[in-house]
Amino acid sequence: MQSEIMLMTSTTRQDRAELMDSILQVAMACPADQSNPADCPLFAVRKMSLPRRINWLHSLTDDDLAYLASYHCVCMKTRLEAFQPGLCAC
Repeated sequence: MQSEIMLMTSTTRQDRAELMDSILQVAMACPADQSNPADCPLFAVRKMSLPRRINWLHSLTDDDLAYLASYHCVCMKTRLEAFQPGLCAC
């Protein structure tokens, strides 16, 4: 039982690390056009220095990370479909 708990914890840590890496990439600039759209939840974060951005990222909850990842996926799909309908299968 204890090994199962440890395995779950390490998987959760791995999932969190992957989400954090993904969010950090989109927190640099919008991947669609390398801009910083004012309506993006990462707008203010993109103006931070890299160390502040990383500290901010580490302060997020798992739910915050999941929300940002979902938001990004929907936003990218919307932006891509505006240019080529049916292109993104996010």
